[in-house]
Amino acid sequence: MSLAGIRFMEPWAFLALALLPLYLYWAHFSRSPLERRRLAWVTLLRSLLLFLVVFALARPVLFRSAGERVAVLVEDLSESVGDRARLKARDFKEALASLENGPDRIVSVLAGVRAVRAEAGVEPPREGTDLEGALRLAGALVPARAAGEVILFSDGGADRGRPEREALLLASRGIPVHTVAVPRKPGPDAYPLSLEVPDPWYPGETREVRVLLEADRGGRGLLQAFLDGRPGAKKTVDLPGRGRFVFSLALRAGSPGGHLLEIRWSAPWDGVRGNDVLRVPLAVQDPPRVVWCRGGPGDPASLLEAAGFALERVRPGDLSRALASPVPPDLVVLDDAPAGAVGEKALAELARLVTFNGTGLLMAGATSSFGPGGYAGTPLEPLLPVFLEQREERRDPSVALVLIIDTSGSMGNRVDLAKEVARLAIRRLKPHDKVGIVEFYGHKRWAAPLQPASNQIEIMRALNRLQAGGGTVLLPAIEEAYYGLLDVTTRFKHVLILTDGGVERGPFESLVRRMAEAGITVSTVLVGPGRDSDFLLNLAQWGRGRYYQAPGRFDLPEIILKQPTSSLLPPFLPPPLQVRGKEGAPELKGIDLAQAPPLSGALETRARPGAEVLLELGKGVPLFARWPYGLGRTACWTTQTQGPMLGDWAAWKGYGPLFRSLLRTVVRRGGRPRLEVRMEREGDRVRVLARAVDSAGRPLFPGEMDVFEKGRRIGSGSEFAPGRFQALLPAASGAKAWRIRVRGKGGTILSAWAALPGKTFRAEEALGRLDEDVLASLRAPGGGLEDPSPREAARALTSAPGGRLPFLLSPWLLLLALFLYLFEVLFRRLPPPLPPGGSGRVYP
Repeated sequence: MSLAGIRFMEPWAFLALALLPLYLYWAHFSRSPLERRRLAWVTLLRSLLLFLVVFALARPVLFRSAGERVAVLVEDLSESVGDRARLKARDFKEALASLENGPDRIVSVLAGVRAVRAEAGVEPPREGTDLEGALRLAGALVPARAAGEVILFSDGGADRGRPEREALLLASRGIPVHTVAVPRKPGPDAYPLSLEVPDPWYPGETREVRVLLEADRGGRGLLQAFLDGRPGAKKTVDLPGRGRFVFSLALRAGSPGGHLLEIRWSAPWDGVRGNDVLRVPLAVQDPPRVVWCRGGPGDPASLLEAAGFALERVRPGDLSRALASPVPPDLVVLDDAPAGAVGEKALAELARLVTFNGTGLLMAGATSSFGPGGYAGTPLEPLLPVFLEQREERRDPSVALVLIIDTSGSMGNRVDLAKEVARLAIRRLKPHDKVGIVEFYGHKRWAAPLQPASNQIEIMRALNRLQAGGGTVLLPAIEEAYYGLLDVTTRFKHVLILTDGGVERGPFESLVRRMAEAGITVSTVLVGPGRDSDFLLNLAQWGRGRYYQAPGRFDLPEIILKQPTSSLLPPFLPPPLQVRGKEGAPELKGIDLAQAPPLSGALETRARPGAEVLLELGKGVPLFARWPYGLGRTACWTTQTQGPMLGDWAAWKGYGPLFRSLLRTVVRRGGRPRLEVRMEREGDRVRVLARAVDSAGRPLFPGEMDVFEKGRRIGSGSEFAPGRFQALLPAASGAKAWRIRVRGKGGTILSAWAALPGKTFRAEEALGRLDEDVLASLRAPGGGLEDPSPREAARALTSAPGGRLPFLLSPWLLLLALFLYLFEVLFRRLPPPLPPGGSGRVYP
């Protein structure tokens, strides 16, 4: 709103003048004639005060003419328009200068890679267009006290900056931007035509996006991918010639929800720059649900860190309850969980989910998995890609035996009985076996270090020298035997403890279990008459060994160390174990197995026919094998995920990425109920079409559909056919994706993320055309003209407000209102001289 050179920034304030008639009626016309005469000046002063306050609230601005009028012509020098803009600008400048009411001064700006004044005599390179810098320079060429306008000759293509921001700043100064469209010239061109995005895409996954490039000539260029404005991947490509070519970029998915994927193409020979960007909205789904069933201590979160999995930890006994969820898990990991602890019911349900529901299964571990874990003959055995059989011993296996003998004072004559039991055990050894003796009597000592069993004379001498005396401290002796056997490479490793059972308390369980996990069995012998020792029974149970009793010389036990003719081969491979990967496997891309340290142990298995072995130990012994079974996938990791068998792998930086990459190959992808969503834009609204189907693609269930945006429900849909839903909702919030959820009457819930369709830039539509959106965004803030004639530009410059200096009147009006208010108070409070025979006048 303006009046006589005054513009009101808040004209709505004049609505308060409607109170003035009410005040005049109350203060003047509702009183008697005598009171009107007495209060006339007070009413007038208060009415004037109200008018000044309302006038100040309207924020009037007085514009004073500055005099000079300046027109700035910006010429686009980019290769996409060639010399067309320069020729148009020259003709326009000559016509504008010839007008009687034309501008006082005309200035030219050249917009190339950088913006310069035409009078500078330097022409910038034409490899791009810096429209932002050109408009900034144009604004600087218009003096503060001058009327100005900018006339842009361009196709609207800009390869850097934000020119609309400079147009807004110019508009704030009253300088409009007029645009003269310049068509692009034909020339060598290449541009991204379409984009293929993987679906579904889960957080943390690195997947290949395929870009289709169309070119009318060959050459080298750079292809870049940006996810939400952040660089994601880039690749230098060589186009062999004219045609369409497909290139792939490896891109890592972000968090669940909507994202904007931007593909940029750049090449020095590309003559058309306005079609080199392709933007596509995409949706990343919720992470897969992984149920991790671990039988021992440890936390798998370190392996799945930042991997995009929804991890649920359960104990073996609780697996059945986790599998009974309305939404089955996408992957189940059995990590050193014995079959007996898991239970037959849970194993049968897991086999059903893998076969008919597509749930993935990974069995990992060694000592409590596969055959050693009791899975032979269970419903899971046929699902696994490796055989659970154990080969019979065909040769006499080597054994390393450490005898721990109690020589404390409490043993007394029982030491001789312990020696007899030790002699029987040593006689069962073969010359290629090894034996050592540790005694404990308050301290621990190697009476005979580990050595070949063929050294019978030295071993028997050391045994005969043992005498009773001292206290009983067993734990350090077990630790000494444990560390001594770690470096031994025999097939069997045994520790035999001979004592009367009277030992100290300590953390025996954790130590002995750790020895058992390392393949070292622990057996115990109660020496002398007496009842069973609960402590020795527990030691043998924790160490996966046997418990014996030796009550007297004529009742000595038969210590079983090995049975060459009938025992099964131990399933554990001795270290070191070097890992080799399958040649060309995409799951191993980026993992340098040559730098991987050797493993310290693994389970010896054999792959089934048809199984794919991605990692192997030695000749064909699988470390990681997989195969499809039913609707799902199963895989085996034949060593521990955490534990001593990993050795230096636990600290190797490639272990985590390798394990996560392998894990993703087993996660359920299909074969489950799913929600298929399609989004269609209709003006400023979006139509959501959803279809709930089962694993076979059949309509699933009737129910209700809800649409969520940033966790807030924004609408619902109606079911127009069995399992099909639709909704029409406004899309004005700027969100990138919506979450669609369908809830069935039976309680089943399906949900999926769907990217909101936007004004996606299509390269093939922009080829040879103007970027009209950019030109319109530059004109809009200042009310610029589209393709004006020189006479229209001169007329717009005459009325442009940029040449008038603003002067804000509100502070002065409020100051005047304050003085008026003080004067009115003084006028009422200071009485005039008294008239003869009367009293002074008093105003309310």
